[in-house]
Order: sequence, then C-alpha cells, then structure tokens
Amino acid sequence: MHHNTSPTDWYAGALRDPAEAYAAWRTCGVAVLPLGERFEAIRFPQALAAAAVGCTTTTVVNLAFADALEGPIIHDPRGGNYYLLVAPGTRTRWNRTHQRRAECLGADTRLGVPHPTHHHPTPARPLYWANPPTPDTPFCRTAAANLLLRIATARLTEPAATTP
Repeated sequence: MHHNTSPTDWYAGALRDPAEAYAAWRTCGVAVLPLGERFEAIRFPQALAAAAVGCTTTTVVNLAFADALEGPIIHDPRGGNYYLLVAPGTRTRWNRTHQRRAECLGADTRLGVPHPTHHHPTPARPLYWANPPTPDTPFCRTAAANLLLRIATARLTEPAATTP
C-alpha cells in the first residue's frame, strides 16, 4: 500500500475492475477479493486467538492482536476466525510449519473483505476490521503471528503452572 493510496482504493485495486469492489461494499458491505497478488491471509481460528491472549472477550482479543501484529485484521465472528493480512509470498513459508492450526490462504482463494471503514460488527454485516488497514501498516507481522500461534498451542497443550 502506498502512502498516497487510501486503503479503500488499494483493496479495490485487487480486482481488474475496482468499481466491482465499490459496488459490493455499497450493496453487501463486503467485497470478495482474490488473494495472492496484493496480499495473503492467515486464517487464525478464534479459539486459538483467545488462547494466545488468555481471554475470550472479543474486544480484549482484538486489542491484543492489533497491538502485537501491527497490521490489518479481519474478524469473522460467524465463521469463528480472524484473518491476518500478510505480504504476498507468506503462504509458502508459513504453511510448511503451521498449516494444521492456522493456514495461510493465497492465490487459489478469495476472501470477503469488509469496507475499510467497517470497524464494528452488526447483525446484517458481521464481518468487520478488528484492526483497520492504514497506508503505514499494510501487513501484519508474521513473526508476531508465529509467536501468538506458539503461545496458543502451548496454552492448549500444556497444563497450567501451579504454585507450590
């Protein structure tokens, strides 16, 4: 994303005809965009996100993920997933080690992307930005995503420490 390009224009540009994205955002609140060329997305299950943060409160998870990942995050509460938007090329490296728990989606996939100003879920439009995109933060930090996944895995597989 370039500093002189708005997030809305940048995401709409993922389609051959950006007007299709604008029309979808107007009518449905979500544009279905191809992954791979402009960005990819790590599908991070909500249960793993809660385990990583140590809390099931959505607002707390959203804030913790935004702080740690420093990039755009879509939350799909109906589907039970967060989508961490990452740089193209992440999929190959990521899926070698993490595919079973949090797959990185790429070129053969499309993703529902809410309008960049939709920051809160509504009954009619539950898909929203848990952390909205900005020109300065086009992608999440994959090293931070890796660490969050490792923390979640540890919390789900190891018993909690007890004090003597």
